[in-house]
Amino acid sequence: EFTPKIFSKMSRVCLYSRVAFQLFELAGVKYEKVTVDHESWDALKESCPYKKLPVLLVEDGKIGNGYSICRYIAIKHGLSGQTHFESAVIDSIAMEFLSYQFKAVESFEILLGRKEGDKALARDKFDAEGAKFFPHVVRRLKQSTTGFLVGEGCTWVDVLLAQFSSTMVNYRRNSFAAYPELATHSEFIRSIPKIAEWIEANPHLNSHP
Repeated sequence: EFTPKIFSKMSRVCLYSRVAFQLFELAGVKYEKVTVDHESWDALKESCPYKKLPVLLVEDGKIGNGYSICRYIAIKHGLSGQTHFESAVIDSIAMEFLSYQFKAVESFEILLGRKEGDKALARDKFDAEGAKFFPHVVRRLKQSTTGFLVGEGCTWVDVLLAQFSSTMVNYRRNSFAAYPELATHSEFIRSIPKIAEWIEANPHLNSHP
C-alpha cells in the first residue's frame, strides 16, 4: 500500500504542513514526513509543482500548494463535511481565511522582524485585517451547538483555524484579546486525542509561526 509523503522545509514547517500532518493523524492514515534541507532542495525544486514547498506525494502524483494539500486530504478522508452544503460552507471559511492571510502576512513578517518596516503601522494593518475576518468566525462559533465550525464533527477548517489561532495567541496576544472564542475553539480542537498526541510528540512544530 502506498504511503503518502509530505515534503516540507527543514528550516520552517509552514502552517499548512502542520495542518496536513494533523489531518492524517485525525483520519488514522499512515504518512511520511520528509524534511528538505537547503542542499536537497536544489535537486528537488525542478520536480515540484510551482517550485516551492510543501508538496504532497500520493499514488497519482504530486500536489503543490499547502491549501490544496489540506483540502485533498480532507475530502479523501471524510474531513470536509457530511453534505455538499457543509463542504461548501467549509470551503468558504477556508477561502476567506486565505484572503485574510494574503492581506495580513506582510504586516506579520514585519512584526516578527523578518522584514523591515514600520512596526506600528504593521500592527495597525494586521489588526484591521483581522477585524474584517475574525468576527465572522466568532459568530459561527457562537451559533454552533457542537463547538465545531461546521456540522457535528471536526473538519479541516477547524484544524486550520485552531493551529493558526494557537500560534497567533502566542505571538500576537493583544491582537487576539478581542476574540476569546478563537482561543477556546483552538483548545477544544487541539484537545482531540489524536491531535493532542501529535502536538505532544512534535513540540518543535508548534513553537514558531
